[in-house]
Amino acid sequence: CGIKYTIIEGFKEKGYRKIVFGDLEDVDAFMRNPAVDEVAGSLDTFDGYFTMQGLVAELKEEADIPKCGAILTYTGIVREITGEETTEYMDFKDNELIDAVTREIENTILAIPGIRGAKLYHRRGRLYAGDDVLYVAIAASHRKEGFDAMMEAINEFKAKLH
Repeated sequence: CGIKYTIIEGFKEKGYRKIVFGDLEDVDAFMRNPAVDEVAGSLDTFDGYFTMQGLVAELKEEADIPKCGAILTYTGIVREITGEETTEYMDFKDNELIDAVTREIENTILAIPGIRGAKLYHRRGRLYAGDDVLYVAIAASHRKEGFDAMMEAINEFKAKLH
C-alpha cells in the first residue's frame, strides 16, 4: 500500500538529509556522487516523511475498522503568536525522547475502551511558525470515546515535549 521510498530532486533549503550529484559545494550532503546501490543500501537511514493522509491509511489497515464509527484526526502546528510572545521556530532534536513519548502515548490511547486504533507522529528538527508539528489519527467505536482519547493524546504531547 502506498510508496515506501521516494527520492526527490531540489528542496535544497529544506532540512532533509541530502545526496548531492555534481559539484554543489555549499550543501551539507549525506552522500556525494554515490552509486545507485549505495543510495539503495542507505534508504533506511533517512528521515521519514509523514502526511496525515498516510497516517490515516496506515490506521485503516491496522485498526478494527468494522467496529469503528469514527476516525478523528488532529494536526498541531507551531503557533507564531501566544499572547505577547512570538515564536519564530521550535527545535525538536531528541529523536529517542520523541519516539519514546510517542510510543507511550499511543499505548495509553490504545488501552482506552472503545479505541480501535491510533497512529501518532511528531515531527523532528527545526519547525517554523505555521509548520505541522503533530499528527494524531484515532479510530474509535464512537465519536465521544475518540474525542476524549484525542484530548488525552494532545495534552500528553504538550506536557512531555513542548
